[in-house]
Amino acid sequence: MEVAPEHRATLAGYRQLVVDGMLAHLSDGRTSRYLTEYLPVYPAQPGKGLRGALVLAINRAMGGRTDQALPFAIGIELLHNAFLVHDDIIDGSRRRRDAPTLPVRCGTGLALCVGDALALRAVTLLAVAADRQGLPAGQLMAEVERAVRLTLEGEATELGWEREGRVDVAAEDYLAMVLRKTSWYSTILPCRLGLLAARRRPIGERFVTFGALAGAVLQIGDDLSSYTETARQSGKNWGDDVLEGKRSLPVIHFLATAPEGEDRDRVVAHLRGGRRNRRRADAHWFVNLLRQRGSLAQVDRFRLALTREAHTQLAADTVDAVDRASVDFVHAIVDMLAYRCADPLVPASRSTVVPSGDPRACPTPASGYAVGPFWSVPVAG
Repeated sequence: MEVAPEHRATLAGYRQLVVDGMLAHLSDGRTSRYLTEYLPVYPAQPGKGLRGALVLAINRAMGGRTDQALPFAIGIELLHNAFLVHDDIIDGSRRRRDAPTLPVRCGTGLALCVGDALALRAVTLLAVAADRQGLPAGQLMAEVERAVRLTLEGEATELGWEREGRVDVAAEDYLAMVLRKTSWYSTILPCRLGLLAARRRPIGERFVTFGALAGAVLQIGDDLSSYTETARQSGKNWGDDVLEGKRSLPVIHFLATAPEGEDRDRVVAHLRGGRRNRRRADAHWFVNLLRQRGSLAQVDRFRLALTREAHTQLAADTVDAVDRASVDFVHAIVDMLAYRCADPLVPASRSTVVPSGDPRACPTPASGYAVGPFWSVPVAG
């Protein structure tokens, strides 16, 4: 599915606004010379800019002005870049956005300082912007605190599974982890910051369900791309997720459906073997097993089912929007996330549906939605 040129242009415009703002904020001369060189590295690199774009688009949709929302878009992207630095340290990644990662460039210790400094800059900017605009700073910072806290909980959960050699992780466990690790700061928080900047109150739990769904689409797509995209396409080293022993949905599907035998035993041994015992060459047989089992294709169907639900929920959350063009743009962002990996996996359809009333449905705590087991999602056509 092609995203309309005007939506791509809008995303590029928002991204440039936010990148310029981040670089200006980081060049204010308030930083040690040992950080000055490295703080702008990730913000200056090519990225999607989806989080900042969500802040600006939701704000416009709800009647706000771009200049009001821009500091919050800059803050959320700085926070995202802080998390990327920490992710690269945790995962031992060597490439990010088709360039060496910060730990490779400057060492783990200094990279950790850079990540912490970016996070501090983000939180400070958000607090100052709220105060200057007369927004309820306490409410805004409570939103940020909740998102950061849950993100850390989700990251720790995933690392705990790897540390304990878990091979019994179920789909609902994964979805609960993704809600925390990805959805809260990547999609829920940006939408709610845009809503606050537009001075729409009370906001209740608005955009939480939409953000939970869109964040799951984002994370599952990222997981799939690690198995299907080349290093040139993804900007990362191919096979990183296999090397890290990630309990992704394709892996969960394989373990849940593969019969006992040599192939399943080999995957279990790989997951329990620890990072030191894994080799990048393992990715080839590992991904081939997932593909042959149908795990990649079935997870892609499930991702498209979540996409359909995300569109439905977004329509409900924006029924009172005053700028329909901005709402259309947010729908386009969902499609950008959804169709990133569809072509190399399966001829998927937008008519994908989520079964309702299934007693085996997989609830995601605190998200307000439930989906059927991903290995049972039908695809029309």
